[in-house]
Amino acid sequence: MPPHNPLFGHIVVVARLLAQLPTDAHAFYVPDQVRRNYPELGQNYYLDLWPFAPPMLVLGSPDTVRQVNQEHVLHKYPQLHAFIRPLTDNLDILSMEGEMWKKWRAVFNPGFSATHLMTLVPGIVKETETFCQILRGHAEEKDIFEMKALTDNLTMDVIGRVVL
Repeated sequence: MPPHNPLFGHIVVVARLLAQLPTDAHAFYVPDQVRRNYPELGQNYYLDLWPFAPPMLVLGSPDTVRQVNQEHVLHKYPQLHAFIRPLTDNLDILSMEGEMWKKWRAVFNPGFSATHLMTLVPGIVKETETFCQILRGHAEEKDIFEMKALTDNLTMDVIGRVVL
Protein backbone atom coordinates (compact mmCIF):
# COMPACT_ATOMS: atom_id res chain seq x y z
CA MET A 1 0.00 0.00 0.00
CA PRO A 2 1.12 3.60 -0.42
CA PRO A 3 2.49 5.52 2.60
CA HIS A 4 -0.13 5.21 5.35
CA ASN A 5 -0.98 7.89 7.89
CA PRO A 6 -2.18 6.37 11.20
CA LEU A 7 -4.89 9.03 11.52
CA PHE A 8 -5.87 9.76 7.90
CA GLY A 9 -5.03 6.50 6.12
CA HIS A 10 -4.25 7.26 2.48
CA ILE A 11 -6.26 10.49 2.32
CA VAL A 12 -3.04 12.55 2.45
CA VAL A 13 -1.58 10.67 -0.52
CA VAL A 14 -4.84 10.87 -2.47
CA ALA A 15 -5.25 14.60 -1.77
CA ARG A 16 -1.72 15.26 -3.06
CA LEU A 17 -2.39 13.24 -6.22
CA LEU A 18 -5.78 14.90 -6.83
CA ALA A 19 -4.13 18.32 -6.54
CA GLN A 20 -2.04 17.39 -9.61
CA LEU A 21 -5.14 16.64 -11.71
CA PRO A 22 -7.59 19.08 -13.31
CA THR A 23 -10.21 20.23 -10.81
CA ASP A 24 -13.00 18.46 -12.72
CA ALA A 25 -11.16 15.13 -12.96
CA HIS A 26 -13.28 12.20 -11.77
CA ALA A 27 -12.27 10.31 -8.64
CA PHE A 28 -11.92 7.16 -10.77
CA TYR A 29 -8.48 8.46 -11.76
CA VAL A 30 -7.20 8.05 -8.20
CA PRO A 31 -6.31 4.32 -8.26
CA ASP A 32 -4.33 4.72 -11.48
CA GLN A 33 -2.58 7.83 -10.16
CA VAL A 34 -1.58 5.89 -7.02
CA ARG A 35 -0.24 3.06 -9.17
CA ARG A 36 1.72 5.46 -11.39
CA ASN A 37 3.23 7.36 -8.45
CA TYR A 38 4.06 4.24 -6.46
CA PRO A 39 5.10 1.65 -9.07
CA GLU A 40 6.66 -0.50 -6.37
CA LEU A 41 3.12 -1.38 -5.24
CA GLY A 42 2.56 -3.51 -8.31
CA GLN A 43 -0.80 -3.92 -10.00
CA ASN A 44 -2.79 -4.80 -6.89
CA TYR A 45 -2.70 -2.79 -3.69
CA TYR A 46 -4.68 -1.78 -0.64
CA LEU A 47 -6.18 1.73 -0.38
CA ASP A 48 -7.62 3.12 2.87
CA LEU A 49 -9.86 6.17 2.32
CA TRP A 50 -11.48 6.21 5.75
CA PRO A 51 -13.68 8.07 6.73
CA PHE A 52 -14.87 8.81 3.16
CA ALA A 53 -15.00 5.24 1.88
CA PRO A 54 -14.40 1.73 3.21
CA PRO A 55 -10.96 0.21 2.66
CA MET A 56 -10.54 -1.32 -0.77
CA LEU A 57 -8.28 -3.67 -2.62
CA VAL A 58 -7.45 -2.13 -5.99
CA LEU A 59 -7.01 -4.82 -8.64
CA GLY A 60 -5.07 -3.86 -11.76
CA SER A 61 -4.05 -7.34 -12.83
CA PRO A 62 -6.37 -9.17 -15.25
CA ASP A 63 -5.25 -12.46 -13.72
CA THR A 64 -6.22 -11.33 -10.22
CA VAL A 65 -9.58 -10.03 -11.47
CA ARG A 66 -10.17 -13.41 -13.13
CA GLN A 67 -9.37 -15.18 -9.86
CA VAL A 68 -11.77 -12.97 -7.90
CA ASN A 69 -14.58 -13.15 -10.45
CA GLN A 70 -14.26 -16.69 -11.77
CA GLU A 71 -12.15 -18.99 -9.60
CA HIS A 72 -13.24 -17.71 -6.19
CA VAL A 73 -16.51 -15.91 -6.75
CA LEU A 74 -16.70 -13.39 -3.93
CA HIS A 75 -19.79 -11.65 -2.66
CA LYS A 76 -20.65 -8.37 -4.34
CA TYR A 77 -19.88 -5.12 -2.56
CA PRO A 78 -22.76 -4.45 -0.09
CA GLN A 79 -23.16 -0.85 -1.22
CA LEU A 80 -23.84 -2.10 -4.76
CA HIS A 81 -26.94 -3.87 -3.45
CA ALA A 82 -28.04 -0.74 -1.57
CA PHE A 83 -27.52 1.47 -4.63
CA ILE A 84 -29.31 -0.80 -7.11
CA ARG A 85 -32.20 -1.92 -4.86
CA PRO A 86 -34.47 1.13 -5.50
CA LEU A 87 -34.09 0.63 -9.25
CA THR A 88 -34.39 -3.13 -9.64
CA ASP A 89 -35.10 -4.61 -6.21
CA ASN A 90 -31.80 -6.42 -6.86
CA LEU A 91 -33.40 -8.49 -9.62
CA ASP A 92 -30.64 -7.60 -12.09
CA ILE A 93 -27.54 -9.36 -13.34
CA LEU A 94 -25.30 -6.71 -11.79
CA SER A 95 -26.29 -7.39 -8.19
CA MET A 96 -27.45 -11.04 -8.43
CA GLU A 97 -25.31 -13.75 -6.89
CA GLY A 98 -25.11 -17.52 -6.73
CA GLU A 99 -27.44 -19.78 -8.69
CA MET A 100 -29.75 -16.95 -9.75
CA TRP A 101 -26.81 -15.06 -11.27
CA LYS A 102 -25.58 -18.22 -13.04
CA LYS A 103 -29.03 -18.83 -14.54
CA TRP A 104 -29.36 -15.31 -15.96
CA ARG A 105 -25.71 -15.11 -17.02
CA ALA A 106 -26.29 -18.25 -19.12
CA VAL A 107 -29.24 -16.50 -20.79
CA PHE A 108 -27.08 -13.49 -21.73
CA ASN A 109 -23.91 -15.44 -22.69
CA PRO A 110 -24.85 -15.97 -26.37
CA GLY A 111 -25.15 -12.22 -26.89
CA PHE A 112 -21.54 -11.79 -25.77
CA SER A 113 -19.98 -14.64 -27.72
CA ALA A 114 -17.02 -13.67 -29.90
CA THR A 115 -18.81 -14.94 -33.01
CA HIS A 116 -21.88 -12.81 -32.37
CA LEU A 117 -19.85 -9.72 -31.43
CA MET A 118 -17.88 -9.97 -34.68
CA THR A 119 -21.13 -9.75 -36.66
CA LEU A 120 -21.77 -6.38 -34.99
CA VAL A 121 -18.39 -4.85 -35.93
CA PRO A 122 -19.39 -3.55 -39.40
CA GLY A 123 -22.31 -1.58 -37.94
CA ILE A 124 -20.17 -0.19 -35.15
CA VAL A 125 -17.52 0.83 -37.69
CA LYS A 126 -20.17 2.56 -39.82
CA GLU A 127 -21.42 4.60 -36.84
CA THR A 128 -17.84 5.45 -35.89
CA GLU A 129 -17.08 6.61 -39.45
CA THR A 130 -20.06 8.97 -39.28
CA PHE A 131 -18.78 10.27 -35.94
CA CYS A 132 -15.32 10.83 -37.45
CA GLN A 133 -16.85 12.75 -40.38
CA ILE A 134 -18.62 15.05 -37.95
CA LEU A 135 -15.36 15.61 -36.06
CA ARG A 136 -13.52 16.36 -39.31
CA GLY A 137 -16.20 18.92 -40.18
CA HIS A 138 -15.70 20.68 -36.86
CA ALA A 139 -11.92 20.56 -37.34
CA GLU A 140 -12.19 22.13 -40.80
CA GLU A 141 -14.47 24.88 -39.43
CA LYS A 142 -12.10 25.34 -36.46
CA ASP A 143 -15.12 25.86 -34.26
CA ILE A 144 -15.67 25.10 -30.61
CA PHE A 145 -18.25 22.41 -29.94
CA GLU A 146 -19.47 20.21 -27.13
CA MET A 147 -17.70 16.87 -27.43
CA LYS A 148 -19.96 15.21 -24.86
CA ALA A 149 -23.06 15.70 -26.99
CA LEU A 150 -21.32 14.07 -29.97
CA THR A 151 -20.03 11.13 -27.96
CA ASP A 152 -23.44 10.67 -26.32
CA ASN A 153 -24.99 10.53 -29.80
CA LEU A 154 -22.36 8.04 -30.96
CA THR A 155 -23.08 5.86 -27.93
CA MET A 156 -26.81 5.88 -28.58
CA ASP A 157 -26.30 5.21 -32.31
CA VAL A 158 -24.07 2.20 -31.58
CA ILE A 159 -26.46 0.86 -28.93
CA GLY A 160 -29.39 1.33 -31.29
CA ARG A 161 -27.63 -0.48 -34.11
CA VAL A 162 -26.44 -3.33 -31.86
CA VAL A 163 -29.75 -3.85 -30.04
CA LEU A 164 -32.05 -3.38 -33.01
